Amino acid sequence: MKPDEWDVEAIRSHFVFPQAGRIVTNNAASTQPPRELLALLESLAPDYENVHRGQSSASQAMTRRFEDAYDQIARFVNAPGRNNIVVCRNTTEAHNTVMYSLLTAFRDGDNVVTTMMEHNSNYVPWYAMCKDILPKFGRRVEYRLVRFDPRSGELDLEHMASLVDSRTKLVCCTGASNFFGTKTPLAAVRALADASGYVQPDGERRSYLLVDGAQLVPGTFVDVQQLDIDYLSFSFHKMLAPFGVGVLYAKKHLLESSLPFLYGGDMIAEGQVFPDSVGYNALPWKYESCPTRCEPGAGRVIPVRNEPGGGLGLAIRRLGGSPPARYVDHRTDGDRHERSAGAHLGAGASGAGGNAVAGVPAR
Repeated sequence: MKPDEWDVEAIRSHFVFPQAGRIVTNNAASTQPPRELLALLESLAPDYENVHRGQSSASQAMTRRFEDAYDQIARFVNAPGRNNIVVCRNTTEAHNTVMYSLLTAFRDGDNVVTTMMEHNSNYVPWYAMCKDILPKFGRRVEYRLVRFDPRSGELDLEHMASLVDSRTKLVCCTGASNFFGTKTPLAAVRALADASGYVQPDGERRSYLLVDGAQLVPGTFVDVQQLDIDYLSFSFHKMLAPFGVGVLYAKKHLLESSLPFLYGGDMIAEGQVFPDSVGYNALPWKYESCPTRCEPGAGRVIPVRNEPGGGLGLAIRRLGGSPPARYVDHRTDGDRHERSAGAHLGAGASGAGGNAVAGVPAR
């Protein structure tokens, strides 16, 4: 086997689906749970207990695991710390969190720019805000849609530049298309957002940038500080973890200045509920509720404490405990394999006749 080839049988040994005779082809939608994750669930079950709501030793231990999960998520995308992380149910809820948190900050005449390449979850919230919600309060906010090239699957940056102006509060784009698989040049989009001149409440003169990372983060190392992203969303069910867990990264000052999305439960500061006032919890718990979505502890710890042994190699993107340099090495190998497989698939489809292949870069 060549050094850059993947040992497929070794990869399959970490999953249970081959035992059922299945061939899995939709990992871009949802990945299969590895055996190590199932074992982790079983190991946590005996000590399952309330988070932030108990005095027992089991509750204290589960709370530490739960809070440590936030730190691991932050390291995963090179965020400054846990106060930049909101854990929610999925990418869709992450986008809705941004929408509702910024809702009252949109001014009459503002606009939000998104693209025709988006998953519904990064279009419908902005459509609803502009068409259904804000008009009821007498505010007119426009949503603008950027075109893409249907032959290459690439975003039309010139069209985006024509839509972003001094009234663009927010620019939204996918990091990698869930249809074409093409990756958005985020540095170029960031430059357009920076140059808008929109005056934010804190005096910044630029548009915020929200990146839907649901398809990007699982296969590419994303450094939120290097990219200078204001908001980044992704879901764990695309990353060898269970359904029902998503992440919103945001710059700390944005989370501090924004209103919570959901009210009640863990987002309330301890002992701060009075007839005439309510105190909200500190970050990151300001955006928690219900408490911890009615799944205290294990349900939210499991996805980010997936720490299998050394046999996973390139197959499993470790969600915690991996130094960024080592993680980037794994992703580089993965990108190389992805490009090779994509080129092979594209050549085969094109050679079959009657097919048009989009979204497979020539490089």
